Amino acid sequence: MSVSLAEAAQLVGLHRSNLLRAIKAGRISGVRDDDGSWRVDESELVRVYGDLRSATLQPAQDDALLRQELKHAERLLSELTRRAERAEREADDLREIVKRLALPAPSAPRQVAQPALTPSTAPQSTGMAPVHATAPAKRRGWWARLRSTGA
Repeated sequence: MSVSLAEAAQLVGLHRSNLLRAIKAGRISGVRDDDGSWRVDESELVRVYGDLRSATLQPAQDDALLRQELKHAERLLSELTRRAERAEREADDLREIVKRLALPAPSAPRQVAQPALTPSTAPQSTGMAPVHATAPAKRRGWWARLRSTGA
């Protein structure tokens, strides 16, 4: 019994374009109808792809396995929800602690008291100028230094 290309693809479990490619490559024999559509004999499909009925009657996954996966996913979701709620509570608690610890802004700037100079802490006069009194000379760039050497 011959079937259309779409029906053959459904029986085999492949896409229609893959079956058409196999027909054009000569791996499967197919015939064109008067209207131009491809027809494939079921015996050809069995010859190339094996038993067709077993492939179409078996479900992709068992229902019990799907139910078990669903229960596992629900448990994970509830655990993650509990963790998120706990994290939100901890964040709220930390915000409250920060609010309680926040110091009020000062109304006037504070003045730092300068320590009084005593003879033991007063700077000693050595008669020499301090080292930092003169500004260091500005360093010239490498091109200016190169040109000034006469090279």
